[in-house]
Amino acid sequence: MVTWVFFFLYGPVEVALPVFVAHDQAAPAGLLGLYWTCFGVGALIATLITGALRARNMRRMTLLIVVGWGLCLLPFGFAPIPITVLSFALGGLIYGPFIPLTYALFQSSAPAASLPSVLAARGAVVLVSTPLGTAVGGPLVATLGATGTLVASGVATIALAVGASVLWRERGARPAGAHGPVEDDLASEAL
Repeated sequence: MVTWVFFFLYGPVEVALPVFVAHDQAAPAGLLGLYWTCFGVGALIATLITGALRARNMRRMTLLIVVGWGLCLLPFGFAPIPITVLSFALGGLIYGPFIPLTYALFQSSAPAASLPSVLAARGAVVLVSTPLGTAVGGPLVATLGATGTLVASGVATIALAVGASVLWRERGARPAGAHGPVEDDLASEAL
């Protein structure tokens, strides 16, 4: 659920950022290219070093990534372009380890025999989240404007991390037999 909503909330960013550059900043397309290049470089660096991360608590690390990405979107509401470019680069650096860490969380939570079907189900469910978020992004940009959509996506993403943190903490406190194994709950929530 966390991954699905996280990717859904990312969808409006893909709609809002080009409008932010062209309309809100009246800047040339090169600025949009700079944003995505900086994001891509940050994500590449993070992905390359993800293997070196020895996260003991992958759930906590996953939620820190979610809240970090949300925080990186907030400067679009008030900061000048150089700060937002740096923030987007930092966003790529923060966002990069999310997918490998969530796969590792699934691998550590699901029994080996059911792992292929669990990962296939995850892929099928998550596949539609970003396109749906992108579809919602158009009406959001029309209603809130590009800047408002970027900030709203950031705020909603931070709220997702806070909500998931509370839910995971409550589920982790329950005895394992109350609603099935805690690991099964964690794997389904990481989906």
